[in-house]
This record gives sequence, C-alpha cells and structure tokens, in this order.
Amino acid sequence: MSWPSDELELRNMTLGSVILSAFEIKSNNQLVGLPDWVSSEHFDIQAKMDAETSAAFHSLDREKRHLQSHLLFRRILEDRFGLKFHIEKRDLPVYNLVVAKRGPTLKEAARGCPRRTGRLIRRPGKAHAPSKPDW
Repeated sequence: MSWPSDELELRNMTLGSVILSAFEIKSNNQLVGLPDWVSSEHFDIQAKMDAETSAAFHSLDREKRHLQSHLLFRRILEDRFGLKFHIEKRDLPVYNLVVAKRGPTLKEAARGCPRRTGRLIRRPGKAHAPSKPDW
C-alpha cells in the first residue's frame, strides 16, 4: 500500500490484511492475540492528509516515503480501531529448501519466454489511493 496522492481508500479489506501491510508482516503466524473477527469482518477505510503533511510526505525520497506510509497506516489503525501493539522477537517454525537426493528437478525458463510478475493476494478486498475522488 502506498499514498501516491494525499488520499487513501481501502475497500472491503479485513483488518488483518491492513495490519499485515502496515507492519510489513509476511505471515499471519506472526500476529498473536487478535480476535477472530479481525480476519473475517471487512471494512472500507478512507483517509486524507492535510496540506502540510502531504507536502512534507511527498518531498521525501522513495525509501523514506515508503517507511513513512507504514507509520501513517499504523496511526490510522491506532486512531480508528484502537489498536494497541508491541513488537517482540519469537522463534517460529521454518522449513529448509534442500536439493533432493537425485538432484534438482527444476528447469530453467526458455529464452524469449515473457517475464510476468505474479501477484499474491492475501484476502479479498481492494486497496488503492485515487488521485481524483470517485464522485
């Protein structure tokens, strides 16, 4: 999620999806203590930066703007949903990807094969930051 303009609109998103994005969390296993409705109830969220915040935000370089956008999402979660959180380190189960006894069976893509980047969608919903209002 990003803020290409001074407006943000999230449609039909679960709070869990917004939390995953706001904290750049890769897996639901990293979230502890959330009620079940966080993954089942869907919300529409709209937010708009004031002119001063927008000017300061858009003057940042790309990396700083990315970091700041996550802080803005966290602030929305705190203000609108009363989210309280803390970050802690935990040992989680992992899997090792190893070569099979008979060797690798992966094949290199053919030359000239069009490169298409896939998109992973975690949950139903739509997130976009319109440059112009829909009305």
